[in-house]
Amino acid sequence: MIERGRGDSQAIRANVAQASPALQAFFQAELERAKEVLAGGAESPSALAESAAARVAQHLERLGVADAPACTRGCSFCCRGRAVEALAPEAIAIAAFLAEARSAGELARLRAQIAEASQRARSLDAERRWREQTPCFFLNTETGACSIYPVRPLVCRLHNSVDRDQCQRASEDMTQNTAVPRHGAYEILYGLAQSAIIVACQDAGLDARSLELTTAVAIALAEPEASARWARGEAIFEPAATQREPALASQAAPRAVQPGLVPPERLAESAHNAARNARKRERKARRSGQR
Repeated sequence: MIERGRGDSQAIRANVAQASPALQAFFQAELERAKEVLAGGAESPSALAESAAARVAQHLERLGVADAPACTRGCSFCCRGRAVEALAPEAIAIAAFLAEARSAGELARLRAQIAEASQRARSLDAERRWREQTPCFFLNTETGACSIYPVRPLVCRLHNSVDRDQCQRASEDMTQNTAVPRHGAYEILYGLAQSAIIVACQDAGLDARSLELTTAVAIALAEPEASARWARGEAIFEPAATQREPALASQAAPRAVQPGLVPPERLAESAHNAARNARKRERKARRSGQR
């Protein structure tokens, strides 16, 4: 069993304890669901992130979140210039998605392509990746569409923007100092769902480190027993492990992608801002109605 990362689990729980009661309850519910999935056996891990993402989407719909992200099909600024990270269950799910309905020959070619892309991904440093705006391997650069969209990692789902033009300006800023305004509700809830998976995996003695996406998927595609081996506690994804810890990663750029929990001060800030903005909209609506 893998014993690394116990500090991350403790840090996540400590941060969540400082969040609002509603967010604590949301995290606890996701944690219990993740533990139930892990208890289901070797075939279950691939459903961890996908089922969590579906619940978050339903939750956001029930909340009637206003000012939804400006992200649309073909808008791919956030899919370039950064190393995309994922958790092991996500890599397993993506590999299964890619292998589905492919012939043996097609699958062999795909494995070779991803293996080659994995070597390149690991050879690029962050500065060069940003300077060249290197696209994610799974991005269709002609259409701007994600080829694994239904099973994309949670970190991709929480990474959003409410201003497409600002995303473009940020992608052209080689200093990486252009901030991108995000929708707090999406960032917080998807971040908490991911953190719950991290804690559940670590509590079960499983590898919950952040993984370089292309390399992790290459491993899962090359090893038919990847899911079972990971569920047994084997460090099968070791070559894909990044230097950053999932719960404690620092922000390298303004509002940059984070592979773990949104810090508690940002949870409080986002909740406060959301409530304040809602009050502003109500006052504006009342004033409009009085005219």
